[in-house]
Amino acid sequence: MSGSPSHKFCLVTGGSFGIGRETAQALAQHGHTVYIVARDARRTADAVESIRKHSGNADVHGALADLSSLASILDLSRRMRRQLRKLDILVNSAGSLFAEHQLSADGFDKSWALNHLAYVALTLELLPLLQAASSARIVNMASDLHLRGRIDFDALRQVPAPRAAFSAVDSYAQSKLANVLFTYALARRLQGSGVTVNCLHPGDAAGRSRRTTRGMMKLVNRVLQPFRQPAALVAQAPVHLALSPELEGVNGMYFVGLQPGVSSLASRDVELQERLWTLSLEQVARASLAGSLL
Repeated sequence: MSGSPSHKFCLVTGGSFGIGRETAQALAQHGHTVYIVARDARRTADAVESIRKHSGNADVHGALADLSSLASILDLSRRMRRQLRKLDILVNSAGSLFAEHQLSADGFDKSWALNHLAYVALTLELLPLLQAASSARIVNMASDLHLRGRIDFDALRQVPAPRAAFSAVDSYAQSKLANVLFTYALARRLQGSGVTVNCLHPGDAAGRSRRTTRGMMKLVNRVLQPFRQPAALVAQAPVHLALSPELEGVNGMYFVGLQPGVSSLASRDVELQERLWTLSLEQVARASLAGSLL
């Protein structure tokens, strides 16, 4: 089946848990080759075994990486380029809301490193594989919280990231706005290349961010859980963007669930998109990442 023109090679970050795991399972159920990227070896192995069992597809594999570390992303990218001749689908799904201020191995705010810089670094490093496919899709998992996001360029240029006046929600919202800005900036550069990129707010899944929230935030999450949707249902949205024939060639759009949506006014500011693009490339270059668009 891997020789069939309809067979796809897929990579899903955050594939051991929640929406990422359900996305990976749905792609596997369609018969595609799926690699899930996650940090914890035991959780990743369990996810691979479960997805193989429930999808009936043995062509599911784990790829360990700490996506908050640029060096780890570079190592992952090199391994993928050795193993694959092409990549048809890249789903950037890994992310978290951190209750307390934490620094990544590179000195960035950890929300920024994991939720945004990982998208940039991994996508650019895997771009040659995506370009090798006849028609490839990049799906960036954003959030409706990007609507309250603001890019604090002054703080982001400070390494290590400052701790003063840290807000977990504001830090997360900033990274999600960056996801949308990055998507639009990348889409312009990919126009006519055969590779498309779109982003989405998939919906609120039960259990999301529960591992990193504490105190009042944990209580709020607990109260909201009954009103959230099962991760398998929410995952229909990224799978739709990855596989739907009707979205062939669709590039540079923001979706809410299965439908096209309208992202924030700030996210549609081309000057802000380009400013964010420049900063992001400067930051990923700290680990000597050689993205094709540099």
